[in-house]
Amino acid sequence: MADIGTAAPIPDWLKKAWAGARQRGVDTLTQDEIDAEIAAHRCKTQPRLGGELPSGETHG
Repeated sequence: MADIGTAAPIPDWLKKAWAGARQRGVDTLTQDEIDAEIAAHRCKTQPRLGGELPSGETHG
């Protein structure tokens, strides 16, 4: 990660967010893994009309 501290001080909330991500191991997720997590969450909270996933499975 680039050192952005030289441009401006890093806010405490961002330092805490980075530390929490490291502790949970989510600081190493790839963009594809992040996209899959978002899609899975949206599938659970915003079911499509007809209740069918693109793969042919149903919401459950």
